[in-house]
Amino acid sequence: MLTVIQTTMSVEETETTDDAGDGEVNGRMCIVTRQSGETDGLIRFVADPTGRIVADLKKQLPGRGCWVTAERAVLEKAIAKKAFRGR
Repeated sequence: MLTVIQTTMSVEETETTDDAGDGEVNGRMCIVTRQSGETDGLIRFVADPTGRIVADLKKQLPGRGCWVTAERAVLEKAIAKKAFRGR
């Protein structure tokens, strides 16, 4: 079990067009790989009211949050790079 706890969070959501080139914007980009993707392949993280970072598996918690590719190695890299910390 991996627990992610920080006091602040940086959110870098960049609107991008999809790979099909039809101009549709989804705004979901992994903060580590910078790859845009479908929500099924990404995990959303948000700061709770106390500032702890929690995984929003149902994708319903309030706030902008940030997205990480749903792969253990990518999540570990996000933690190592302190990608959840504010600037």
